[in-house]
Amino acid sequence: MLEGGFIKHVCGDHPFKSEGLFYRFKEDERDAGHTEDNLSWHSVLPQLEGLGNIAPKDLPDAIGDSSDMVQKNDLDHLPHMMFDEHNADLFDNVHPIKWVDPNSEGKYDMLVIGGGAGGLVTAAGSSGVGAKVALIERNFLGGDCLNTGCVPSKAFLKCANVIHAARTAGEYGIEITGEIKCNFPVVMERMRKIRAEISDNDSANRFSKALGIDVYMGHAKFTGKNEVEINGKKLTFLKACIATGGRPAKPDVAGIENVPHFTSDNVFNMTTQPKNMVIVGAGPIGAELGQAFQRLGTNVTFICRGDDFLPREDRDAAEHLVWQLKKDGCQFMHSSTIQSAECLDQGDQSAGKLPQVKLVIKEGEAEKNVEVDTILFAIGRKPNVTGMGLEIAGVEFDEHDGVYTNEYMKTTNADIFSVGDCLALASSAEEAKFNPGSGF
Repeated sequence: MLEGGFIKHVCGDHPFKSEGLFYRFKEDERDAGHTEDNLSWHSVLPQLEGLGNIAPKDLPDAIGDSSDMVQKNDLDHLPHMMFDEHNADLFDNVHPIKWVDPNSEGKYDMLVIGGGAGGLVTAAGSSGVGAKVALIERNFLGGDCLNTGCVPSKAFLKCANVIHAARTAGEYGIEITGEIKCNFPVVMERMRKIRAEISDNDSANRFSKALGIDVYMGHAKFTGKNEVEINGKKLTFLKACIATGGRPAKPDVAGIENVPHFTSDNVFNMTTQPKNMVIVGAGPIGAELGQAFQRLGTNVTFICRGDDFLPREDRDAAEHLVWQLKKDGCQFMHSSTIQSAECLDQGDQSAGKLPQVKLVIKEGEAEKNVEVDTILFAIGRKPNVTGMGLEIAGVEFDEHDGVYTNEYMKTTNADIFSVGDCLALASSAEEAKFNPGSGF
């Protein structure tokens, strides 16, 4: 039976049903959730050489005869990310190939939609006090924090701070001779390596096997006040938590759909350093990324709609930061908007050549033509609340504001809570209390 593949030996660190047997039937692995046939993203890497940054959802066409290795429907929502050994490690942890959903009766004490920071903590905490928990994620476990936010940005900022410290070492009596240069591909590879190493903590295997949580990979949709459908299966719950997070907003700019551009979701896919970058937005995400790129050697210009940079922050602090950004070399265009964008040259990232883009920028009453190789939009975020049947569940929301909750994070369905970036802003929630529904 072992030679035929019906059973397999198990080491002590693997779960199996009978403590008296040191093997298990292969079919029973579906009970706990696993990656089918132990497939790995590494197994498709040899066929991806030279393809550059592609989306996992594009893999079936890209890898030809191996297309059966990837479940296309499960990958439709994944962002474009570079494929190398470090990201293969990341994907194996946070979105395994052909993840098999648990063979469960589908009844849960707590059901969590969204595997970012808020969702993972909710799921782990609920399981820790004895609840039977389901965790549903359609993209990458770990959410923004692991994949596109906290972890990659701070790894990136560290490199920028190191090169800045080296350049200003003379102010502290430290003499450094020779040219101080940034090796941008190495900077980005270091970031990907750190992200992959950390990702095990948020992995599907850890949450399913170590924490005993039923992990589902796919798009969840409410089909009732206490029911969700995922991958064609109905799950019921006593309580649920919506933790679907948000996504970067983009301005309505003529021609932008034909122009390569970045947001915080894909900026860390870069492998070629920009020479001239325009950052649209005056908030904290643009500020930290702009300063880092400038210190690494990119010429950065901020396009600010209003007169103030960081308008929501304390003015003394904001003005001090602007002083430092200008000292670093950043430029500012206030009371400005991009009127149109046109791609002059698509470039060739595989050869290290970035696109060339012409922007028409209105600054005050004047219009200027500006040519750059990189555009980064950092104008805020939008909640992920549409297309998941919140109306059916009796959860009040607004596609621009988010899910409305009371002070205890409870939605207008008394059995459903919400956390994180998908929540409405406090002011919007206050305005919604005139018609809070029966859940409050």
